Amino acid sequence: MAIKDIKQHWIVACDCCGVEKTQAGTYRPSKWVGIKVAQDALDYSGAAVADASVDLMLCAECGSRVVDAINAGFNARRTTSHAPAPVKEGE
Repeated sequence: MAIKDIKQHWIVACDCCGVEKTQAGTYRPSKWVGIKVAQDALDYSGAAVADASVDLMLCAECGSRVVDAINAGFNARRTTSHAPAPVKEGE
Protein backbone atom coordinates (compact mmCIF):
# COMPACT_ATOMS: atom_id res chain seq x y z
CA MET A 1 0.00 0.00 0.00
CA ALA A 2 1.35 3.42 -0.98
CA ILE A 3 0.41 6.55 0.92
CA LYS A 4 0.50 9.94 -0.73
CA ASP A 5 0.55 13.04 1.42
CA ILE A 6 -1.44 15.73 -0.41
CA LYS A 7 -1.24 19.10 1.28
CA GLN A 8 -4.31 21.29 1.40
CA HIS A 9 -3.99 24.48 -0.61
CA TRP A 10 -6.10 27.37 -1.81
CA ILE A 11 -6.11 29.06 -5.19
CA VAL A 12 -6.64 32.80 -4.98
CA ALA A 13 -7.67 34.57 -8.19
CA CYS A 14 -7.50 38.28 -8.98
CA ASP A 15 -11.04 39.64 -9.44
CA CYS A 16 -9.82 41.93 -12.23
CA CYS A 17 -7.41 40.03 -14.50
CA GLY A 18 -7.94 36.46 -13.25
CA VAL A 19 -4.31 35.65 -12.44
CA GLU A 20 -4.14 32.82 -9.91
CA LYS A 21 -1.86 32.21 -6.93
CA THR A 22 -1.69 28.95 -5.01
CA GLN A 23 -1.01 29.21 -1.30
CA ALA A 24 -1.29 27.28 1.95
CA GLY A 25 -3.85 29.54 3.68
CA THR A 26 -6.91 31.68 3.08
CA TYR A 27 -5.12 34.94 3.92
CA ARG A 28 -4.52 37.78 1.43
CA PRO A 29 -1.35 37.07 -0.56
CA SER A 30 1.64 39.34 0.00
CA LYS A 31 1.50 42.55 -2.07
CA TRP A 32 -2.08 41.84 -3.17
CA VAL A 33 -4.80 44.43 -2.47
CA GLY A 34 -8.08 43.71 -0.72
CA ILE A 35 -10.83 46.27 -1.30
CA LYS A 36 -14.24 46.23 0.40
CA VAL A 37 -16.99 48.45 -0.95
CA ALA A 38 -19.69 48.69 1.72
CA GLN A 39 -23.04 49.62 0.21
CA ASP A 40 -26.75 48.97 0.57
CA ALA A 41 -29.14 47.46 -1.95
CA LEU A 42 -32.06 49.82 -2.45
CA ASP A 43 -35.68 49.07 -3.24
CA TYR A 44 -37.85 50.98 -5.73
CA SER A 45 -38.42 53.81 -3.25
CA GLY A 46 -34.76 54.22 -2.37
CA ALA A 47 -34.88 52.53 1.03
CA ALA A 48 -32.01 50.24 2.02
CA VAL A 49 -33.24 46.64 2.05
CA ALA A 50 -30.10 44.47 2.07
CA ASP A 51 -26.34 44.48 2.25
CA ALA A 52 -24.80 44.77 -1.23
CA SER A 53 -21.17 45.00 -0.14
CA VAL A 54 -18.49 43.79 -2.52
CA ASP A 55 -15.15 42.25 -1.49
CA LEU A 56 -12.44 42.39 -4.14
CA MET A 57 -9.06 40.63 -4.13
CA LEU A 58 -6.66 42.18 -6.64
CA CYS A 59 -3.14 41.18 -7.65
CA ALA A 60 -0.38 43.72 -7.07
CA GLU A 61 -0.55 45.16 -10.60
CA CYS A 62 -4.34 45.53 -10.75
CA GLY A 63 -4.47 46.76 -7.15
CA SER A 64 -1.92 49.45 -7.90
CA ARG A 65 -3.92 50.62 -10.90
CA VAL A 66 -7.19 50.71 -8.93
CA VAL A 67 -5.61 52.62 -6.03
CA ASP A 68 -4.06 55.11 -8.49
CA ALA A 69 -7.46 55.60 -10.17
CA ILE A 70 -9.19 56.17 -6.82
CA ASN A 71 -6.55 58.71 -5.79
CA ALA A 72 -6.78 60.47 -9.16
CA GLY A 73 -10.57 60.67 -8.81
CA PHE A 74 -10.33 62.13 -5.32
CA ASN A 75 -7.69 64.64 -6.42
CA ALA A 76 -9.80 65.71 -9.41
CA ARG A 77 -12.83 66.13 -7.16
CA ARG A 78 -10.86 68.21 -4.68
CA THR A 79 -9.61 70.59 -7.39
CA THR A 80 -13.12 71.07 -8.82
CA SER A 81 -14.83 71.38 -5.46
CA HIS A 82 -17.98 73.44 -5.24
CA ALA A 83 -16.73 75.13 -2.10
CA PRO A 84 -16.27 78.89 -2.39
CA ALA A 85 -12.75 80.09 -2.99
CA PRO A 86 -10.99 81.38 0.13
CA VAL A 87 -10.99 85.14 0.48
CA LYS A 88 -7.56 86.70 0.78
CA GLU A 89 -6.99 89.04 3.66
CA GLY A 90 -7.32 92.70 2.70
CA GLU A 91 -9.64 92.22 -0.28
